[in-house]
Amino acid sequence: MSNFRFLAEEWPALAQEAMEAERFARTAPIPSAVYARRTLERTVRWLYANDRDLREPHEDHLSALMDTAEFRELIPSSILPDLHYIRKTGNAAAHDKKVIDTQSLACVKLLHRFMKWFARTYSAAEIVVAAFDEQVLALKVKAKEVPSVGELQRLQEQYDAQRQKLEREQEQRLKLESEKQALEAHLAEVQARKEQHRTEPVPESPYTEAQTRLLFIDELLREAGWDPAGPNVAEYPVTGMPLSTNANGNGQVDYVLWGADGKPLAVVEAKRTMRSAEEGRVQGGLYADCLERMTGQRPVIFYTNGFETWIWDDVFASPRPLQGLYTRDELQLLVDRRRTRADLRNMPADTTIAGRYYQHEAIQRVAEAWVTEHEGRLRAKRRRALVVMATGSGKTRTAAALVEVLMKANWAKRILFLADRNSLVTQAKRAFEKHLPNVTTLDLTKSRYEESARVVFSTYPTMLNRIDSGRNADLRMFSVGHFDLVIVDEAHRSVYDRYKAIFDYFDSLLVGLTATPRGEGDRDTYALFDCEEHNPTYYYELDEAVKDGFLVPPVGQEVDLGFLQRGIRYADLSASDQQHFEETFRDDLGNVPNEIGAQAINSWLFNSDTIDQVLHHVVANGIKVEGGEKLGKTIVFARNHDHALAIRARFEKQYPHFAGHFLAVIDNHETYAQDLIDKFSDARLMPQIAVSVDMLDTGIDVPEVVNLVFFKPVYSKAKFWQMVGRGTRLCPDLFGPGDHKTHFRIFDFCRNYTFFDVRPDGHVAERQRSLSARIFERTVRLADVLAGTPYTGNTELLALRNDLLDRVHGWVAPLWERRNTVMLRPVKRVLDTYRARSAWDTLTPLTMSELLTALAPVVEVPGQDEMAKRFDLLMIDLELAVAENAPEEDRLFGRLFRTADQLGRMANIPAVKAKWPAIQALLNVAGDRQQRKAAFGLSALEFTRKELRDLVRLIIKDERNPVYTELKDTVVNIGEERTDLPGGYQMRNYRMKVEQFIRQHKHHLTIHKLHTNVPITTAELQELERILFDGDERGTKEALMQEMGDPRPLGVFIRHIIGLDVLAANKAFSEFLGRANLRADQMKFIQLLIKHLTVNGVIDKRMLAEPPFTEVNDQGIFGVFEDGDQDRLLSIVDRVNENAVGFERSA
Repeated sequence: MSNFRFLAEEWPALAQEAMEAERFARTAPIPSAVYARRTLERTVRWLYANDRDLREPHEDHLSALMDTAEFRELIPSSILPDLHYIRKTGNAAAHDKKVIDTQSLACVKLLHRFMKWFARTYSAAEIVVAAFDEQVLALKVKAKEVPSVGELQRLQEQYDAQRQKLEREQEQRLKLESEKQALEAHLAEVQARKEQHRTEPVPESPYTEAQTRLLFIDELLREAGWDPAGPNVAEYPVTGMPLSTNANGNGQVDYVLWGADGKPLAVVEAKRTMRSAEEGRVQGGLYADCLERMTGQRPVIFYTNGFETWIWDDVFASPRPLQGLYTRDELQLLVDRRRTRADLRNMPADTTIAGRYYQHEAIQRVAEAWVTEHEGRLRAKRRRALVVMATGSGKTRTAAALVEVLMKANWAKRILFLADRNSLVTQAKRAFEKHLPNVTTLDLTKSRYEESARVVFSTYPTMLNRIDSGRNADLRMFSVGHFDLVIVDEAHRSVYDRYKAIFDYFDSLLVGLTATPRGEGDRDTYALFDCEEHNPTYYYELDEAVKDGFLVPPVGQEVDLGFLQRGIRYADLSASDQQHFEETFRDDLGNVPNEIGAQAINSWLFNSDTIDQVLHHVVANGIKVEGGEKLGKTIVFARNHDHALAIRARFEKQYPHFAGHFLAVIDNHETYAQDLIDKFSDARLMPQIAVSVDMLDTGIDVPEVVNLVFFKPVYSKAKFWQMVGRGTRLCPDLFGPGDHKTHFRIFDFCRNYTFFDVRPDGHVAERQRSLSARIFERTVRLADVLAGTPYTGNTELLALRNDLLDRVHGWVAPLWERRNTVMLRPVKRVLDTYRARSAWDTLTPLTMSELLTALAPVVEVPGQDEMAKRFDLLMIDLELAVAENAPEEDRLFGRLFRTADQLGRMANIPAVKAKWPAIQALLNVAGDRQQRKAAFGLSALEFTRKELRDLVRLIIKDERNPVYTELKDTVVNIGEERTDLPGGYQMRNYRMKVEQFIRQHKHHLTIHKLHTNVPITTAELQELERILFDGDERGTKEALMQEMGDPRPLGVFIRHIIGLDVLAANKAFSEFLGRANLRADQMKFIQLLIKHLTVNGVIDKRMLAEPPFTEVNDQGIFGVFEDGDQDRLLSIVDRVNENAVGFERSA
């Protein structure tokens, strides 16, 4: 007797495998699970060989076969998860991992359900299958009959070899026409059977909702490496529960997760899926109380309903949601940190990594955002932080110093650093290796993951893929608790939109780094990092960095070229250029356009003289090095790859003596782009000019860059700031010993300055939604509209509505099988609700909101034909417009008629000819609105969509090939130099002017000493006085002091004019900073003091109790520091002031 007898007549091989799985289900779980998986694989392969609707993917393994869109459409959505459960359990068994009888029994019962559907659908006869009968399962099997894992593997190898041999033989047979015909007849017969049985009801699941929930939670446990059936794990008894709930105080914990030392690491409280996971919070806490009293260790608390899971380490932090469970090692580390975790606020940063005051303050601000104190114990605050720092001010260096602090304080063991390009990953990894040489790093885009890696660097797509990949069997490569800190480089909305799933998946501290000014960041970025809008955790912006002397400012200039601004007008050209214009742009009918729009220039039209004018202006006016002999490092931002190639061609034509080395194109088309970047980053090597297409806009650190050329329009404020940041870095001795880089030049040929002056926020683009998301949204909206009063009782449109709902349900239901992927896990509850077709029948405002916000972003419309999907979108938009009588109906019909006209010109193609009636019907009414309205209602439009969607790919997309012209362009205007940045973002000029003054007197030793806080003698001051005051044009010292009303000593006066060098100012306070663990308010106070000295040179100590110092604390220095620190600080101030006065040198 067997539950699988119904397979024996038509599929004896499948029946034999299934019966083996059944035979061992109760007594030998591992072979049972392996046989169940083998039965599943053989059945799936039968389907691919016999069902015309399935096309084999490139990869041949079972998971790939089950993951095609066609397979997911074929298998009933409620059965798909069953198949993955069988596959995963079978994989675990094949790898000799622990599998228990409840799992093997589940595999056999779920396999029975699948095979029941399979036989009913594909059998030549009418098959009646009885309900699964557990009574027939063997209670005993002789030990010698149970195959070992090795034997099972050999059987699988034999099966694979035999299958491959049969496939080769069939391939040879199909070369015969008779065999082809026989196969075609067989496939047609199978297809007919399937169509005949399409209305067969899906077999019911063998498990109740409660049983399924336990399977979900067991799945969470297993993927984190826990065995739900391990000793003392499930339903562990405890004592000490409240007597109000149990007379004897006994209880049963759903799951206890134990450490290697036998102490509890965590409790898992499970609730029904229909109830909130939050209901398990109090109960989980009570169980933790009991276990703490019983074992002396308080466990971490998890509570879950299978869809939502929360973690609560109530010794340190508030509850928070997460997407899985911690592994044993991660839980042990979490528990151990209760003892080893130090107060971040008192952990000084390594000054050799982050030596500047603002870098220290950034780290301190993050620390104070993350930790506080309550009743004498450390407590967590927030877990996210956003740091805004100007490009070039050392974001990566600050991140490395923060990592060092977290590791030193036992807050972090593993760190993930995410960037959006491979080159930025490479650069960040190099920086960390330099600053943290003893920390093991790994680039996940180039290497396999190693457990020893402490800091992992990755692009966002790579990490997204790795999260969903398995380390072995069904253990995830990265569990939710794998990383303690995730660093997000250049955090802005485009990253948030596409990759927020990564940040939500890892239960880690999260730091965002960005150079976008705090007033310019979007709301979602601030929300992602738990910050109020425009109020990041810390900010240090460009104007401040320039004033402090840590960055240099730009000097910008707009240069207007005629063609770039107004396009090419035929009437404005010379006679010879008009002839060239006619020869280039005359069409087949002899027509010549009056003009070519400006948007075409450098997009597809490349004019040699326009490029020459730009290159000449940059070469002539750009900042030079090597005594003015060579153009300094320059980045040209080009519009596209063809534009970049045209620039290179013209440069090599104009400057052939550079032999092709001076300028290089660096973009994604270049295989060795990283090598070129490395060479460009070396001051000794060529190229000197890098033409970039979206590759050098962000992240590249080349201090020698002194010229930026904006040869394309930029509309994104974030991108504009990143591009400006390529030039801001300091470069000492760039022009010779002691002659440093003081600014850089921006040559703007596309009026970007003007654009951002008018629109400081740039173009705020709408969020990009995928094609699938838009099709899904419009389809659901149309189904909702058709449920309205105007269409009640219309059976034709009711059928259309049902068809629409069947379609979207068919897209959503297969997602359930992948519910634990990083993208789908957050919406698992919604997926569970809508995998049942009945849930779609009534669409309320609440369900519409849930569908459009939760499901639209994750839906994938099946099929690889993008043009067909775009046609689907056009048609569903048109149907919606017709249903709502919307004004865009005419415009959308116009697009449909243009498509029909294009297809009409291809009537000689057999596929088009076969659909000619549908095309002809459109062409017949194209010019008559009334006829159109009568002929094309909603049902007719939907018929047209189905008829034509597979043809639109035949329409050749109108893409312009590059056009190269040699027309004379003119420089219309050369704007004045600007030392401010557009959009109202003013740069302060003070530092620049001071540096110009110093440069005029840079060879005078006494001025240099005053600027750098080196003590001077009275004799040196007297000599300086003699030089400064000649009694004639410059008057006398006394006259100047009287006119200024300032009787201060000369050294103090000069120091007040030139300020104190910022490095010298920081050095003066370095000992104080190094010996004290400063709070953020103390660091802010010292920052204000250093700023005052760099601007004013000296300070009256009485000011330390006045504004601006009272902004930190209303008592100034006396409210910020203790007495001893006050004395040390005042002593430093005295020494700085005295060094400007002069002293008598002893004989």
